[in-house]
Amino acid sequence: MNHPSIVFRRYGKKLIIPMALILTVLFILASTVSIPTQERHTPPDGWAGKVVLAELFTGSECPPCLGADLGFEKLLEHFPGTVLAVLQYHEHIPLPDPMANSHTRERLDYYGARATPSVFIDGRFVGAGGGADAATERLYGIYRKKIEKQLTETPPIEITLDARLNDTMVEVSVALSAGEDLENYRDLRLHIVLVEREIAYYGYSTLPIHQMVVRHMFGGSEGHPISFTGGTFSLDQEADLEEISNGLLEYLTGFEERNAGGVWGGFSELLHEIDPGNLRVIVFAQEGRRNRVLQASVLDVK
Repeated sequence: MNHPSIVFRRYGKKLIIPMALILTVLFILASTVSIPTQERHTPPDGWAGKVVLAELFTGSECPPCLGADLGFEKLLEHFPGTVLAVLQYHEHIPLPDPMANSHTRERLDYYGARATPSVFIDGRFVGAGGGADAATERLYGIYRKKIEKQLTETPPIEITLDARLNDTMVEVSVALSAGEDLENYRDLRLHIVLVEREIAYYGYSTLPIHQMVVRHMFGGSEGHPISFTGGTFSLDQEADLEEISNGLLEYLTGFEERNAGGVWGGFSELLHEIDPGNLRVIVFAQEGRRNRVLQASVLDVK
């Protein structure tokens, strides 16, 4: 029986090497070669504890959003949660998205944005546009540069965050302390956001896994007014996962009913259920007048 092999000729001599041996050697080499991973960010000397907020308005049915989505994936790989908080708001742009909800739309309206992808870093618009996966490195470079610049700031507010899961209740406690005079800041508001770290869904954007998906904003998209007393402010909030899930289902089915009869035939699946083991809370203090985000904090729900 003849076995597959490769024949080499050198100086008139024939050398036969079995294909199985070649494949075995290639497998061993491949298993021992380490693929370099992206380096993790190390806070610079003099870092004063600033945590930057990066917000992405995107859509699972938005092909030009793919470059921005992948750029944000690289941000999450590079920056730890001790320096970067990431929120991704899904929108019905250009087509209906089963991860969108009323809070994501209200947040889009808050900024006055009308397109996806739209990116805001510490409340400031980053006009980098979108693109296919070929645009990933360019967009990532732009986002990273903006974030690194923001990390050099000294936050005027310190945030202490606690988030826990008690049966189906997500309980959040936030304490703020002001490190300087805040008279120059107007309409300070505290936003508490519940996200799912990962949701699997394949749409026209071709991104299979969506990260840091906004599912609920405690107190709505307007947040909570901050009023310091003696330089401190605290707030306790809770939300029932079953109620949030039911609210998402009601929103999605209502959207289908309002848009029935056209070319769009409805959602392929209703992504209203929430995985309690997949949750993270993002908290940030934002100035309403100029949209400036003063400080943020990140914590996985245990």
